[in-house]
Amino acid sequence: MTRTCDRCQIGYDDAAQSTICPHRRWLTEPDQARKDLALSLLGRDLRWADDVCGHCPPLRITSVTWNGMVTLAGWIGEFTPHDFVALES
Repeated sequence: MTRTCDRCQIGYDDAAQSTICPHRRWLTEPDQARKDLALSLLGRDLRWADDVCGHCPPLRITSVTWNGMVTLAGWIGEFTPHDFVALES
């Protein structure tokens, strides 16, 4: 939500920045972009981006971390959401 600081009158998005001056960002821009992409892939069937043949079974995100990394059902570790593409429905 767009807010305006009562002290300095600077506008800021309180979803991405602290509400305390000088309004430092919670996440870097690359982390925010990664998190936005991860959230857009939640609930969708995915495949590895480099799986051009499409023979692997669909993947599903089970969680998104604070900085946009994802965990997958049946897989150990965290992955970047840029490693995946959504399957056509």
